[in-house]
Amino acid sequence: MPNGTKYALATYRGISANFKLPPYRGSLSYTFTFADATGKNDIGKFHGQRFPLYPHPGGDSSCPGTAFVYVGLRVTGPGPLLTSGASIFTYRNEKRFPGNSCGGAELTGGEWYAFGVPAVPKGDRLSFDSAINYKTGAVAIAVYCN
Repeated sequence: MPNGTKYALATYRGISANFKLPPYRGSLSYTFTFADATGKNDIGKFHGQRFPLYPHPGGDSSCPGTAFVYVGLRVTGPGPLLTSGASIFTYRNEKRFPGNSCGGAELTGGEWYAFGVPAVPKGDRLSFDSAINYKTGAVAIAVYCN
């Protein structure tokens, strides 16, 4: 991964996703792999079981709304990636977003946990920015609105 990179996923079921990662410290090599799904019969098994669609099971009571897209991310590299700025996540929805306050939740230990500061869609676009240090391995994120 070049230091400070943009990724774009093709439009899938009317939703497209773009990710802009900030520069990171050091000269180590990392690989990012992204995937997306809507949760409508397009996600495989999770630890041999049916994938737990957001918000159930909720790991805490702060899992509001309805997920409109799931993002899978796998980071491969020599260790945690410490970035020097905000990552920007932008989604475009050809249909309406399922609410006017949107956020993200991470699947941890088989349960969903909401994180970050909510964002408001502007027309067919929704953007979040967050300073994130990435762990190596795989993570599942649900992007929701309520």
